[in-house]
Amino acid sequence: MIKSNKLLSNCRKETSYMTIEKLQLILANIALLFMMHVLLSAVHSKLKPFNTKFTYLLQVTIVSLTSIAMLYFPIAFGDFRFDFRALPLMLLAFILGWKHTIPALILVSLVRFSFGGEGAIPGVIYGTMIPTIVAMLLSKNAFAMKNVFRYLTGSVAVILSSDLFIIIVVPNGWEVFKDIFPLRFLFFVSSAYMIYLMVMENRKRLELQNRLKFFANHDPLTGLYNNRRFFEKVKEVFIKKDGPYYIAMVDIDYFKKINDTYGHVSGDKILSAFANLLLSNSGKNLVVGRYGGEEFIIHISGMSPVGVLNKLEAIRNDIERTTFYTHENEPMTLTASIGFTNYVNVQNMELTIDIADQELYKAKRNGRNQISSNLIEQINKKS
Repeated sequence: MIKSNKLLSNCRKETSYMTIEKLQLILANIALLFMMHVLLSAVHSKLKPFNTKFTYLLQVTIVSLTSIAMLYFPIAFGDFRFDFRALPLMLLAFILGWKHTIPALILVSLVRFSFGGEGAIPGVIYGTMIPTIVAMLLSKNAFAMKNVFRYLTGSVAVILSSDLFIIIVVPNGWEVFKDIFPLRFLFFVSSAYMIYLMVMENRKRLELQNRLKFFANHDPLTGLYNNRRFFEKVKEVFIKKDGPYYIAMVDIDYFKKINDTYGHVSGDKILSAFANLLLSNSGKNLVVGRYGGEEFIIHISGMSPVGVLNKLEAIRNDIERTTFYTHENEPMTLTASIGFTNYVNVQNMELTIDIADQELYKAKRNGRNQISSNLIEQINKKS
């Protein structure tokens, strides 16, 4: 009883003022958290698209080492010491989920147990395992919802579960808990909130980068490849020597009339739906792009002229059978004219497109809703 009263007395003396040593330890823990965030952000933005397993290993390792490092920067209140090892594990659970958290929890628990001492087992159970398990249970509601209130509520639940050790195991634990909890609570929750803000800001930045990258390569209205990216993809296909190669030009019939009758908003909606239909036909041998206005360009490889004609005929029939909708959800049907030709040298792409374009307008002059090609005669001879 004398020992527990002495512990309580020492804690109260220590909590009466902030020593330089405590401030240094708090700053050290903040620095560790900041470094963890920087490293995780670098891994996420630089490595995640390339090697999922290696990225997973790095993420687990970074958080585990941060949590272990915090074991070496405990804050002392008289004869009682506590650390914030549960905080990186909680953040890992909230941000990346249980699959990342479990191996990190095991590693940190083993390191804490290896320190030995009377508090080894309680330290592993109350200081590491229980708060981390609580964080994993709360992770779906705490962070995935992008709701700061739920996130901070989850953080409070984690620190309270960690402090069960003080209340249950330490003599006069409730009194000790009341004395040291304000500092623990302030640091734990404020640090969690700081990381939350940095993570959310980083996510916004990555989302913006991805959007900029997408629109650098795609048409903003239809989502199809823009001309620059389309021709880059064509060159990639050509390098693979997966010929023969063809270019087809596709144009929506009477599209100007649609714009004049229903307005440009409806026209844009129909263009987007039309592009999605073409995109649904794309694949290994077929690349689709928006050439301009209501005109689209298709690159086809690895097929015979008959196979290309059949593929384009299937697309034309698909267009004719599909119901499109205006901005006011008024149904309508469309037709399209298509012209295509082949090529043997990607350097002559402008000439190839010009020939395919001439065939497209030949299809329009002949009544629209049909396919025209300078290869038709060759196809008819073979058939």
